[in-house]
Amino acid sequence: MEVPIIDLTSIISDLNSTDVDLNKLYKQDSWIRLGTEIRNAIHQVGCLYFINHGIPEDMTNRIFNNGKAFFDLPENNKMVYKKDSSNVMDITTYFGYNKEGTEKLHPTEADYETRQSFDCLEKYGRYPNDEVPGFQGSIQELFIHSRKLIKHILRLLAISLEFDDIDFFLHLSKHLDNPKDFTGLENVRLNYYPPVSKDAPARSVRAAPHSDYDIMTFLFQNEGGLMAHTVCGEWVNVTPIPGSIVVVTGLVLEYWTKGFFRAAPHKVLIPEDEVTASKSRQSLVYFHGVDEDAIICPIEINEKFKLTSPETDIGSQYSDEPKSAKLISLTPMLESYKGYT
Repeated sequence: MEVPIIDLTSIISDLNSTDVDLNKLYKQDSWIRLGTEIRNAIHQVGCLYFINHGIPEDMTNRIFNNGKAFFDLPENNKMVYKKDSSNVMDITTYFGYNKEGTEKLHPTEADYETRQSFDCLEKYGRYPNDEVPGFQGSIQELFIHSRKLIKHILRLLAISLEFDDIDFFLHLSKHLDNPKDFTGLENVRLNYYPPVSKDAPARSVRAAPHSDYDIMTFLFQNEGGLMAHTVCGEWVNVTPIPGSIVVVTGLVLEYWTKGFFRAAPHKVLIPEDEVTASKSRQSLVYFHGVDEDAIICPIEINEKFKLTSPETDIGSQYSDEPKSAKLISLTPMLESYKGYT
């Protein structure tokens, strides 16, 4: 199975035209068809690529360069920005540097992860602007561009599901329009996978199999290695496409739609080829989540949109109970830090 590639050229062109009337745009056949493509890709595969999406590539390249400059600093310099993981349920502290081996994204699939990361929040945090000029400013640009795009994508999903309210998935994301007064379960993460040597710890991976904890993730990558587990139970390579975004959905959207949109597990293995393993890898990730205080009330998706395959028994194992998005999102994070310092 191949990961679907969805071209957003038409909607980006519409949005960049003068005198844009969003209400009319969302009713156009081209937008409705695009929403259906996105719905089917997420529902039937679990992940997809966006191309021609409107997020400037020169900006993401700047962030990659800034990230590499930070991760190349001596370890003592980086530890000045160490992430406080003592209370991951407090989103306001979810920022800073994680050294290699700090997180384990799956409890049994690996013993060690050869990955460094830096998490960024919009309103909180310390950033290495002195060591890497422009670091925080470029991250802020990504927040702005990603929020603009995610709003249109979530509206397209609502349209594709024939909801009367096209803002259905946005009502619990007030922080998108008003980040000063509302705190969202969102962040930007820079991942760095250094070259792997032969003496790496046993059972090492770059990132163990895991699902994201949010609504939807936008991921930019500069090298291969990413794999995703499709709804059909197959691990597929998510090969880098220049200028593209890899899109996966998270646990909150899965809970909200009672499994119609599943959180696709994904991983980054250490390449078996020594030459490839000796290369570093970077990824840049925007995680979109709902407001910190949001309560998720599971909904039934119209049967006509569901797969009929017995391998995808949608909905039967999911609760009808309202649940705090914070518990859905942040509880798995707590597990990823247990036993690490």
